[in-house]
Amino acid sequence: MILLCAMPQSWTKLDKIMQQFSPRLRDDLGLDSSASNCLASTIASEVHLLPRHVLEKIRDEDLIGLQRRLDELVAFELFMDFASQVQATSGHFAPLNRAQVTCQLYTVFVYLGDACFLRLRTLAGTGSVLKKCCKYLTDYPVRGLRNAVAHSNWRYTDDFKGIHFHYFEDEQKTKRTDYTVGQLELDFWDKLARVTAYAAIQTIYEGA
Repeated sequence: MILLCAMPQSWTKLDKIMQQFSPRLRDDLGLDSSASNCLASTIASEVHLLPRHVLEKIRDEDLIGLQRRLDELVAFELFMDFASQVQATSGHFAPLNRAQVTCQLYTVFVYLGDACFLRLRTLAGTGSVLKKCCKYLTDYPVRGLRNAVAHSNWRYTDDFKGIHFHYFEDEQKTKRTDYTVGQLELDFWDKLARVTAYAAIQTIYEGA
């Protein structure tokens, strides 16, 4: 379980979860060593320093409500943890595993992408870690996966060790890109999205 292991005031456990990806955070997102080893703490600190009117703008423009966003994140974590525990106790059950993947793809890449990353990308400070994370999570190929999930353009690889999807970068759909994301890369995208969203939304909710 990722989110429920962290108290809002202490991001150490989330930082440790992301430390396994420190090289990718530095290479792919351009983060420095300090931020790559303390990702959640850094994002929370940056959000905390945003002007109050910016935090209030984010809160007031979210018609669903930040608390409900957090509730969905926590419920998602509980479901994923419960499903994993069931399979660990009772044995692998392929339909349940596939249900987990479908839930994961929608929640992490469609729901959080639209509810969190697109909006925060425009409001985060230039050069900030939060902006770099949101940009990465809303640019291709992650954006391509988001679109593929939303439009049912994805499938498992033949060995079930990855997700194959296709997307179009233009509205006329003249440029099709086929992409296969393996488990390691998908795990990076997934954890980056969850940690970024939770650190940002929780801190905004507390400060607005």
